Amino acid sequence: MVQGKEVVSLAKAFLQKAATVFGGNISTVAATFAIASIIVSVEGLESFGLYSVLMSLYMVAGAIKPLTWQAFVKYYPSFNVQLLLAKSVVIDLFGILTSLLLLFIIILAKPIWQTAIDIDIWVLAVIFVTATINNNGTLLGYLRSERQYFTVALLQMVVSIFKVALCFFIFFEEARVYSIELFIMLSCMVDAIIWGGGIISIVVYKRAYKMWGASLLSKVKGYTKFSYQGTATAMVDLPVSHLDSLIVTALLGLEAAGVFALVKRISKAFGQIADPIYQIIFPEFSKSVADKNLTSILAISRRVSLFVFSICSVGMVAFIAGFPIFDSLLFASKISEYKWLVISYMLCQVLAITFIWVHPLVIAFGELAFNFRVTLLANIVYVVALVLLLKFVGFWGVVFAIFLQYLLSIGVKLKMVLPKIRYEESLSRLSNG
Repeated sequence: MVQGKEVVSLAKAFLQKAATVFGGNISTVAATFAIASIIVSVEGLESFGLYSVLMSLYMVAGAIKPLTWQAFVKYYPSFNVQLLLAKSVVIDLFGILTSLLLLFIIILAKPIWQTAIDIDIWVLAVIFVTATINNNGTLLGYLRSERQYFTVALLQMVVSIFKVALCFFIFFEEARVYSIELFIMLSCMVDAIIWGGGIISIVVYKRAYKMWGASLLSKVKGYTKFSYQGTATAMVDLPVSHLDSLIVTALLGLEAAGVFALVKRISKAFGQIADPIYQIIFPEFSKSVADKNLTSILAISRRVSLFVFSICSVGMVAFIAGFPIFDSLLFASKISEYKWLVISYMLCQVLAITFIWVHPLVIAFGELAFNFRVTLLANIVYVVALVLLLKFVGFWGVVFAIFLQYLLSIGVKLKMVLPKIRYEESLSRLSNG
C-alpha cells in the first residue's frame, strides 16, 4: 500500500512538471488571445469567422495523422529508442500520404462547397500538408517519454512568438489583400518548420535513421495499431474540438462562427490546464499499469482534481469580476452581450478538466476500443443535440450540447476505471493485512 507521504511526494513531483508544461501553454493562450484580438479589432467578426473556419480545417487535417506520441510513450519502457523513433517516423510519413489523399478528394468536391465559402486551392494545400507535421507525434512522444517538458514548452513559446509577430505585420499593413489567407498559410508554415526541424534534429541526434530498414521488418507488437486506434478516437472527437465550428457556420453564417470561435477561445483558456496534466500523467499512469501498481493512482487523481478545481474557481471569480475590462481591451466590447454564454461554457470546461485524469487512465489500461466507443457515442449525442438546439435556442444550444457530451463521456469512463483501481486496492490490503 502506498503511504500518505509517498502519495504527497508523487503529487508534488507531478505538479512541478505540470508547472513547466503550463508555462508553454500560457504562451499558446496569450498568442491565441492576441491573434483573436487583432483580427476582430482590425477586420471584424466575419473575417475572424473565416479565420476560425480555416483553422478548423487545419485541425481536422491534423487529426487524421497517426497519433504516434501515445504509442511511443506506452512502448518506451520496453523497446529500443532508436527503433521506436524510426518506426514512428515511418508511420508519420504514411500520415502525410493520407492527408494528401483527403486534400485531393476535397479539391474534387470544390463545386459542392465553394458556394458556401470560397477558399483558394493553394491555401488548402498548405493547410493539409503542414497539418501533418505540426505537433509531430514522434517528437512529442520522445520528449514526453524523456520527461523533457521544458523543451516542449520552449517549442510552444517559439511558435507563439513567431505567429503573433506575423499577425502584427500582416494586419497592420495598409494594403491588407487576402490577409486572412496569407496569415493562415504563413502561420501553418511556421508550425511545419519548427516542429519539422525538431523531429529531424532528434532523428539525427539519436541516429535513428540507421534503424529505418529494421523498423519495417521488426515486430513491435501493436505499435502501429495503437497509433491508428488513437487516430480513430481523435477523429470521432472532432465534432467537439473543431467540426462544431463548421456546423455553426453552416447554420448561422460566418459572423456567428466568429462569435462562437471567440466564445470557445475564451472559455478554453482553462482548458490549457488540461494539456500539461495529460502530458505528464499519462506516462506515470502507463508505468503504474505496466508495473501493476495501481494503489497510488486514485489518491493522486483526487489531488489533481482538487488542484485543478481550485485554480479554475479562482480564475472564474477573477474573470467574472473583470469581464467588462477584458472585453473592452481585447475585443472592442464586441462580445459584451455574450457574457453569460461565455461563463456558462467556461463552467462546462471546468467540469471536463477537473476529471481530465480519467482519459489518460483509460488509455494506460489499453482500453482504446472502449475509449473509441465512448467517444463516438458521446459525440453523436453532441452533434445531434447541437444541430437541434442551435435552431431553437441559438448559441445557448452549444452550452447544453457540450454539457451533455462531457457528462456522458466522463461518467461512463469513471464507471469503467474506478472498479479496477478499487479491486487492486482491496487485493493490496489483503496481502498486507
